[in-house]
Amino acid sequence: MSTIGINQIVVVQEYFVSLDEFNCHPILCTQGDLVEIILQLLVFAEGLSKRAYWLRQKTDPLSMSAYMAKVLYNDGTGTKPSPLANWEHLQQELVGAEQAQDIFAVFQEQSLEVAQSTIMKAGLPPHQGCSWLVEPYLSQEKPIKFSGTDIAGRHGGENHAGSMVDALAHFSYIHSMQSLVLVDLPGIPQVNTHPGLPGNVPIVLFNVQTHTQEGSSGLGDQGQAGIDNFLVQHECVALCVQLQLNTLMDM
Repeated sequence: MSTIGINQIVVVQEYFVSLDEFNCHPILCTQGDLVEIILQLLVFAEGLSKRAYWLRQKTDPLSMSAYMAKVLYNDGTGTKPSPLANWEHLQQELVGAEQAQDIFAVFQEQSLEVAQSTIMKAGLPPHQGCSWLVEPYLSQEKPIKFSGTDIAGRHGGENHAGSMVDALAHFSYIHSMQSLVLVDLPGIPQVNTHPGLPGNVPIVLFNVQTHTQEGSSGLGDQGQAGIDNFLVQHECVALCVQLQLNTLMDM
């Protein structure tokens, strides 16, 4: 291990999730060989459950393409999560992000995108066992909160972005055969310049959460009760009607 100021060089294995084309079950896959990354030791952002650190590829340390490396620090138990608990939680988040990608692909709404994410897990001492959820650092702008864990979005027709996200949440319920719904949807409006994301995307969503029938998708998943709460709260917008999603309450 080498130390450069407040930065450390960490050897990691990168992972991504693929969905089985027949049953949509998530499959954790490795991506390439072990690589070296530069991880900043100082926390630059913190939410209710995760902390974020700066991360850059060691092969291109001066690149403008910065990433966020997220670690679980609060799982609601009152004790610090173990490396294994962090690893398992990050896998759940990665699965949720891939499910959202699958839904976006079918939704085919060019004004929305979801941030690409992977997991990096240290493969050598002294960091072996540590893992991070890694996604592009998109902007310093404050994210827009389109919906909450237990509060469905309700945006009028004049709020184009909000209406699209509301319709997307509705569509996720239909597309998943009523087995899940996308909730707690924050996004950043921008003209994106980060590699791997389209350059003309005005809204990039991230930290996507789900309520699932089994209640097994991680922190915040309220199970069928969460889905039922969404069904009660959701109000169809014009896009729901255009996509013929407004039969939701009759299902």
